[in-house]
Amino acid sequence: MPNAVTLSSVSRIRPVPWQPTVTVTLADNSEYPVKGVVDFADPIVDPQTGTFGVRAELANPNQKLLPGQFTRVKLLLMYVNGQSLFPERLFP
Repeated sequence: MPNAVTLSSVSRIRPVPWQPTVTVTLADNSEYPVKGVVDFADPIVDPQTGTFGVRAELANPNQKLLPGQFTRVKLLLMYVNGQSLFPERLFP
């Protein structure tokens, strides 16, 4: 694959400017029409779960999002223009 890169080579790629965003999917599987903007990401990853905390803000003008409501949130972690990203373990 000519455009494939490994995780360790990502630091050598010139990053594309972007603002991290989140997409919210509601319990009925519809997508909330407003994307959230990430304003904080915890720099420490929990070694047991592989997770880290993220905070995002998004507009809620019609009060469609309510406290305690179930949603799914997707976070775009990285965007590398024109590249495919594969874990190094795939290339022995």
